[in-house]
Amino acid sequence: MKIRTQDAKRYLDYAETYAEAYGSSGQAAVYALSLFYPEPVCIGIYEDMSRAKGVLYEMGLAHQKQERVFYAPAG
Repeated sequence: MKIRTQDAKRYLDYAETYAEAYGSSGQAAVYALSLFYPEPVCIGIYEDMSRAKGVLYEMGLAHQKQERVFYAPAG
């Protein structure tokens, strides 16, 4: 499966995704680990952790449906 990131023109093949707090305003970022990049790639920054976890859940559903590309929602 590939992820279409918000800020990149290419698709990202990913191995694992996760969310963590971002900044001091309660926002959360979703990251993907990839075999092709040495650092985690930011998929998007969302208003809070519950929204970021919702994005992770949507990715999981897309993966279960065997969809080839997941278009990350805007933050």
